[in-house]
Amino acid sequence: MKTRTLVYLLALACLVASCRKKEATKAEKRGQQVELSKDAAVFKADKDFDLSTIKTKDFYFGEVGDNSYFIIIEHTEHNRVSGRYYPVVKGSNKLTAHKFEVEHKNSEYLFCTPDNDIPIEFEISMDADHVVGWYKPANFGREKEHLTFEKYHDPDFRISESKRYAPDCPSDLLTFTKKADVVYGKAKGYWTSKPIQHEKMGKTVVQSILKTASARKKEQNLTLDLYLPNDTAVKQRPIIVLFHGGAFLVGDKAAPTSTTWCEHFASIGYVTASVNYRLGFKLSKEAIQECGYEAIQDANAALRFLLTHAEEYGIDTNNFFIGGTSAGSITALGSVYMTDRKHPGFVDELGLKEKVGGFEASGNNCKRKPKIKAIANMWGAVYDLDELDGHNIPVISFHGTDDNLVPYDQGFPFSELKSKIGERLYDKMYGSKAIHERLDSLNVLNRFYPIAEAKHAPYEDHSGKPNATYFFIQNKLQSFFYKILCKGKSIEHDKKDPRIYRLPAKDVAWSNWQIEGGFIVGQEGNTVTVLWRSDAPKRILTAAGECQNGVPFQCKISQ
Repeated sequence: MKTRTLVYLLALACLVASCRKKEATKAEKRGQQVELSKDAAVFKADKDFDLSTIKTKDFYFGEVGDNSYFIIIEHTEHNRVSGRYYPVVKGSNKLTAHKFEVEHKNSEYLFCTPDNDIPIEFEISMDADHVVGWYKPANFGREKEHLTFEKYHDPDFRISESKRYAPDCPSDLLTFTKKADVVYGKAKGYWTSKPIQHEKMGKTVVQSILKTASARKKEQNLTLDLYLPNDTAVKQRPIIVLFHGGAFLVGDKAAPTSTTWCEHFASIGYVTASVNYRLGFKLSKEAIQECGYEAIQDANAALRFLLTHAEEYGIDTNNFFIGGTSAGSITALGSVYMTDRKHPGFVDELGLKEKVGGFEASGNNCKRKPKIKAIANMWGAVYDLDELDGHNIPVISFHGTDDNLVPYDQGFPFSELKSKIGERLYDKMYGSKAIHERLDSLNVLNRFYPIAEAKHAPYEDHSGKPNATYFFIQNKLQSFFYKILCKGKSIEHDKKDPRIYRLPAKDVAWSNWQIEGGFIVGQEGNTVTVLWRSDAPKRILTAAGECQNGVPFQCKISQ
């Protein structure tokens, strides 16, 4: 009885198995979804047809059964076609080429590889973009293998045509809005603005020094002027922050040499800021040192303020550029290189940190200071070249070789004054030539443009207006900053999945990809899946696009 029951159960199992529908392969499923064009050609193995009518040298991707392949037909004749096929191996990014031929010979079709010639039966339909059908080895009793292929198309690829920020950017690309007298902090000082009247420069300096002799410091509003591009296409723009010159006694953010640069760079896409800072000192070395220290405090306060209000003003927080002329350049350099831990000896000797606060402890309560992308040094100087060590910030410098106020190489400011007054009132300083040489020794990117036989501030005429040297400097700044902006984008190869490549930067607005020697088989955001042909002479992946700040980029990686 038990034996009979077991027989019945086995018979029932066989009946169910014979009735179960075989699951369709990947190729069969895809083939069912393909709609061929009305003029699709049909090729059957039981008919003699001209194989040379297959006119294609494109790559196709698809399946034979459940296995994926790339295939290309490279040569056709009346009775023969030849090409290569590339099996896709799961988890691998390498495609190994295999040669094949299909030949019509003695009333049958043969699928030929270097090792075998196999008679085949097939029925294939083909239009401009698809190959759908089946094949099976003849005389082997095997079931049909479905095949479905689709022409491989490279992704659309374009390079950004944006001229924003570029050296050849039209100077009227954008309009801008000036936001004047923005208060970025408060601090005690003599004054923060004393516009220069060049025809009365000497008299103004003397009057300023005399004024401080009996004056006391009072709380001052620290202000800056902002120039904001009227540009709705880009919401985060790099910023250039400029500090005017004037020997820490005179000067103003609205000087023609400051406003012209701010207006120009705003018109090509940057946010720009011209900053006033505390000026004035009593006539002593210690007072001058304290004045320079306070200027750096103010520069740091301005930078912190701008970072804190970056969203409000549409500032790209990753791209802060800073620069200045003369005392403004000394201030800009000091704000980058001086800290409460690393500073000239006079800071501790005078107890300035205890007296007026640390470098970051004045002006406002904004906490964070931005990282500086690059520095524009125009006839400025540093107190100690060792300040530059440990920093990898690009610098572009300009300096007149005959500067008689701030040393071109090294020395004391105002060295031409009688009775060695410069040596008595100022510390020894290191000018642009010395800065350039130290940066070169540290392998820090920098450019130095000596202005032959020029004295101090060679960028303005006798009335304080921009001259030809001014626009030479402007062009060099524009090119240097643009190169810095465009640096840094790279393609990352995934360590776990060799097929994956990505743009790791978070500030990419849009990207597209181009490949030579392989195939892009998937893309999600700024990530692509790539398969490389083993027989390709070159294997190069290129990404191009724009950052959120509107800077175009293009980068490559070779396999």
